[in-house]
Amino acid sequence: LYDQLPPGDRRRQSLGNSAYELFIEQRRYKDALAARSPMQVNRLFDLSIESQPNIPAERLQSMRDHAILVAGKGIEVMAGAGDLANARALAEKLLKLDDSPSTRTLIFQHAQRAGQPNLVPGLPAR
Repeated sequence: LYDQLPPGDRRRQSLGNSAYELFIEQRRYKDALAARSPMQVNRLFDLSIESQPNIPAERLQSMRDHAILVAGKGIEVMAGAGDLANARALAEKLLKLDDSPSTRTLIFQHAQRAGQPNLVPGLPAR
């Protein structure tokens, strides 16, 4: 249905947002980027890592872990769609949050899957 709608049709945005994960799976990065802009991905990341009073520490860790996974996918989408500057910026922001070997590997794997293995020099090694 998404592919049958003409570009600019407002329904594409709604359907695209619902199909975001599928677009990533199928490496339809431009469609995924149209569904969630770099600004939206960054805002979601920022909101998910902001300090939240009255939330138990284990829940905060779970939210942080989810934010890392979502950011990795955002990096893949941006890199795969050719938006390397925003992909690098999000990768740097993610590394400021968590510079662990697992996060470095996650970024590298998403960049590699998007065809940009050298997106962030020095990854995944630490």
